[in-house]
Amino acid sequence: ASVEYKELLAQSQEKLRLWGVKKKQMEKWYRRGKVPRAITIYSPTSGIVRNRRAVKGRYFKEGQSFFDLADLSDVWVELDVYEHDSGLVKTDQEVLLTFSAHPGKQWKGRLDFIDPVLNPKTRTLKVRATIENFEGNLKPGMVADGVVTVKMQGTPLVIPRNAVIDTGKRKVAWVKVSGKSFQAKVIKTGFESEGYVEVVEGLMESEEVVIEGNFLLDAQAQLFGGYESD
Repeated sequence: ASVEYKELLAQSQEKLRLWGVKKKQMEKWYRRGKVPRAITIYSPTSGIVRNRRAVKGRYFKEGQSFFDLADLSDVWVELDVYEHDSGLVKTDQEVLLTFSAHPGKQWKGRLDFIDPVLNPKTRTLKVRATIENFEGNLKPGMVADGVVTVKMQGTPLVIPRNAVIDTGKRKVAWVKVSGKSFQAKVIKTGFESEGYVEVVEGLMESEEVVIEGNFLLDAQAQLFGGYESD
């Protein structure tokens, strides 16, 4: 009988533990010799209640949750990276974040996830950073801007974004050859940032590119069968 009692007690304790009853609670009941009518159930994790299903008089089945909790001590921030910059982002890169709800403040985080698939509609790549939020100032749904720190090998050659003409087939920059003479050069570009574009191939560092009037030069070149004739 003693063995059966111990087995029954162990089974009951395990069932109560699975329901969320703490060991200290059960020990208190043993000392008092009775179980209270109302039992406090503790959540296995801490956080803020996002959704409450538990209401007085409602019955729950095994596996149903009483509350949805959100632990906001660390938060995820999802960012959209343009397609032409997507090759530069890597996990563990530092990202500086600003939120429209907190002007003048910055948060630091690191990229911990990069979506393996590009969004075909927006032509952007989803990346995610985790940042500390101990003070609780950041709320779910807030809008953020992020700047990812990218380490480049050597000093990149960059030109203003409006110096590049994207024809759909190729990218072209007009270069000043002499006083009133200009030449179109097909280029390959890399990253873009704050109005500037990296030139990977097609230009020399000393060459002077046309920023204003380049579309007019391009239209005239195409009219007379210029570089697009091939």
